[in-house]
Amino acid sequence: MANIALRKHVPLIKFLGPRRFLKHPSTSPAAQPQTVAAPQRVGNAVNYQSIEQLPRRFQKKTFSQKEIEAVDAGGADWILRHV
Repeated sequence: MANIALRKHVPLIKFLGPRRFLKHPSTSPAAQPQTVAAPQRVGNAVNYQSIEQLPRRFQKKTFSQKEIEAVDAGGADWILRHV
């Protein structure tokens, strides 16, 4: 039987320990008034009603018949031929 050297377990996660200097939230909801900020518009965001209105790079891509057949067959043969 071979001798196995055992090492002390070293956890991969390092915890910070007690958080003494953090402010603890008060338990009373009336102690802090809740203000709701109005939604802000970020940059030049645009709302789209359907996928067809999206820029071409975000639209669905169509698959060729060869790609569909490759997926149906498992795909490995198609990948090996096109590398």
